[in-house]
Amino acid sequence: MDVHGNEKGRIMAKKNPLRVRLVREYEKVSKSAVREPRNGKEMFTRMRWERLRKILWRRYDYLPQL
Repeated sequence: MDVHGNEKGRIMAKKNPLRVRLVREYEKVSKSAVREPRNGKEMFTRMRWERLRKILWRRYDYLPQL
């Protein structure tokens, strides 16, 4: 290991920007989020979808078209 915590010969992977990660997660959650949740699992999925949608809309003025 070198000073930066990398193994020999390896370069640290570059992180994707936050917006890209949010959009990917939004698209992933959109596949399973239902409009009318009937149980706890569906409710939490819908709440997560709503939160991601609000963040993308307010912070980035962006709403992906699915």
